[in-house]
Amino acid sequence: MCLGYNLQLYLRCAHLFKLLFACYTFVYGVILCADVSLRQAFGSDMLFLGILLLLLGVTKPCNILLGHYGSMKHNKCALLLVVVFDATAAVVQCSVGLILLTRGTPTYDLDLRKACARSSVLSQGRCDAYWRDDRTAGMRLAWMSVYYRAIRKKDNAQSKTLEQIEDFAQCCGFGPPVACDGIENGAKFPSEYETEELLGKDMTRRRVTCGDEYDCDQDDSSTARYCWYPAEAGTCEHFAEGDVANANPLGCRYDWGVGSCLDADADDSSKGCAWYFEDTMNDKIYGHGIAFVSFVVLEVVTVISACCFCWKRKSNDVLPISYIYDEPWDPVKEHKLALHVPNGAPPGMETKEGSGNDDDDAIAGNDDS
Repeated sequence: MCLGYNLQLYLRCAHLFKLLFACYTFVYGVILCADVSLRQAFGSDMLFLGILLLLLGVTKPCNILLGHYGSMKHNKCALLLVVVFDATAAVVQCSVGLILLTRGTPTYDLDLRKACARSSVLSQGRCDAYWRDDRTAGMRLAWMSVYYRAIRKKDNAQSKTLEQIEDFAQCCGFGPPVACDGIENGAKFPSEYETEELLGKDMTRRRVTCGDEYDCDQDDSSTARYCWYPAEAGTCEHFAEGDVANANPLGCRYDWGVGSCLDADADDSSKGCAWYFEDTMNDKIYGHGIAFVSFVVLEVVTVISACCFCWKRKSNDVLPISYIYDEPWDPVKEHKLALHVPNGAPPGMETKEGSGNDDDDAIAGNDDS
């Protein structure tokens, strides 16, 4: 199992899979660096993780070549360098994977998030912690980033992305419809989330901003609430029921919604898309976190195989076969023969082991006497 040939085979197989995984690491590193919505949803350190993955994706092929050379030539220095690099890469890769797993795990369970997307449940006070959570604020930033590019920058691809989410989840906008007063939050967004890029200034002044007009279908203005969201000119402008001329927009019933759902009347069954959008964003990193943690086994296999290969002797670091099968030359015996064979002895006498041994015995007897 630990023969040199077997260790070479283990290293070759591991190098093949590591090369494929290095390509995957590099591509996902590019995605983490390029996707602004990920940094807005999970924090700006997603950029740092992307840079780490880019470095791993670039340096791993070089290490693979070094490991291949070390295994083919049984170069112990190259193998030791591979051990050091792979041990370091395993720690970095596992750390990145664990961070992705942690960030991709929702704080609140799905049932609560789905319930809090409805205004009827929101009024019961069960969702205050969820809507004021920093993680929810990050998801809101990511939604508004896509909305900003879709509506204000006229990006049809981003618009279709939000429409597909709304159609699949049967929802509209991010927060619960006609319930802005229930989630209104004047606090600023957390500093670890990016708020400058691809967002309008009116979007980032506060976490949740409501419309400027009273509505909520209340006849008594003293009990009226700011329950509508800000209007978006040309996209979502809703009016009071008595405003036949549509002269005074009260805002929008939906929280940064797009598409045909904006024309639907909001009722108790209407819900926002925050719950489903969070799952969509989690899916972008959670599965990759599992992959990075799981494929640490490749680094472990390489480290163990390279260490075992280093401890083995080289193929040329053994006794030659001729030394095993032929009697080796003994300089001591040769010296004794030269001393005790008299001059002028018949040819070949000095080569007889018996005469040499007899002389030795005779000399030893004389010494004893």
